[in-house]
Amino acid sequence: MPVRGYHRIAVLHCPSCAVVSFPHCTNCKSLCTGNDGVCASCDAPPSMACATSSCEANEMTLSFWILSNDEVAYLARAYPRQKASVRHPVLKCSHCHTVSFPGTDSGIVVLNGDRMVSRSGRRMYERDYRAVTKHVSALCEGTPLKQINVQLDKSAVDVLVALGPTTPEVLDTQVDGLGIDASFNADVSMVHAPQGLYPAPLPSSDEHKATVLGWFTFLGKLVAQALLDERLLDLPLARPFVQALLGESLVGDIDAALGHARAVDPAIGASLDYLHTHRDDPAIDEMGLSFVLLGNADVELCEGGAAVAVTRGNVAEFVRRSLEMLLESSIHDQVAAFRAGFGSLVPMDALYCLSADDWLALLSDPTTELWPGGADELQAHMVCDHGYTSESRAIRWLVQVLTELTPDDQRLFVRFVTGSHRLPLGGLGKLSPTLTVVRKLSPDESSSSDEMLPSASTCTNYLKLPDYSSIDILRSKLLYCIREGQLSFHLS
Repeated sequence: MPVRGYHRIAVLHCPSCAVVSFPHCTNCKSLCTGNDGVCASCDAPPSMACATSSCEANEMTLSFWILSNDEVAYLARAYPRQKASVRHPVLKCSHCHTVSFPGTDSGIVVLNGDRMVSRSGRRMYERDYRAVTKHVSALCEGTPLKQINVQLDKSAVDVLVALGPTTPEVLDTQVDGLGIDASFNADVSMVHAPQGLYPAPLPSSDEHKATVLGWFTFLGKLVAQALLDERLLDLPLARPFVQALLGESLVGDIDAALGHARAVDPAIGASLDYLHTHRDDPAIDEMGLSFVLLGNADVELCEGGAAVAVTRGNVAEFVRRSLEMLLESSIHDQVAAFRAGFGSLVPMDALYCLSADDWLALLSDPTTELWPGGADELQAHMVCDHGYTSESRAIRWLVQVLTELTPDDQRLFVRFVTGSHRLPLGGLGKLSPTLTVVRKLSPDESSSSDEMLPSASTCTNYLKLPDYSSIDILRSKLLYCIREGQLSFHLS
């Protein structure tokens, strides 16, 4: 289906002089889109050579932008018509490829060196335009934008303004949206990985292999984007996988490798440890093992491994090959894909700035108690206002109920109040804004507080708590809300 008001267009950008041009099809009277089946002229730009006489570049680079009609209309209105060309910082989403031309009501911003400057001389920043950029993919709203410095010629702008609205609209199937489409989880079942998520061996089919590697590239982008946005994730990766992402070798020392194997799969790790420890035991000859990966007979450890029996004479080789397959060979491509996705958004140095422990803390919450300090911690980091003080009966009851919650219910409470089931690193004291509890009043005098439910404003971490007549009613109402009311969202 076409996405109304958005167009995917081909763009030629000279890496030397930064000039951009928008190739167009004279037959269709539209900009080139790169879409197959439109017409020969629309499929690909006719020339890749820079037209600037002083430029020594032999070839321009081809990319694709997604532009909205609103953005083209703004450019037509804001471009300084008295100038033949301007240096301008185009802002582009790295995921859905939506492009915006930053500026103000008085005109587009220009470049002063590498700085974005408005017509009034005020310095502008990329972050100023995150909230106002209208992405073709809703998943990308508010995300950081990549700055592309270009030379905008008046003639190129005229072509864009004249032909942009007549160009075929982008199809929803062409919208990347963080590298994931609506069918991503259509055939995916839930997994239980108490040791953390670790890559399974790749499927033999090239098509399925490419799909799986695409998911790992997406995961790398997801982690990088969370790092840029300073967001915590709930992505419990296995420690050996994180170590592999950091470039650590997992198979050097046999004892260390066996430890990594146990961290990935305790059963496989224990079996390999037993075979290594009892490698001279005659019983090994009778185990009926062959050179395939334990737990996955489709993965052979050598050519024709399914037909090679494990004996005392080759059990050491079997253990070594099993560890290499489990910890190195079977995850090499997935690690590379993850790193490629990560590196497409942030410098790879950012990956190495943190240790494996640091990454595990960022990607998954290892804590079981969200307020291990109990009532004292809750009272120290809770603001009581608008009808309540720290000495109010309802507040004392609330603190008692919160200290009695199970770890799962603690996370549900935090999610109910903040929108996230994780507290920031550092716990309740690092929550911003501070957890605030206010009294929720009855809508009329005939209503009883005991009939009301608590509510929350997640944008300000506000809990609106009625003044219940007993702690049992408070507990019952609060548990009902945090367990059953997570999907209810209202503007108030």
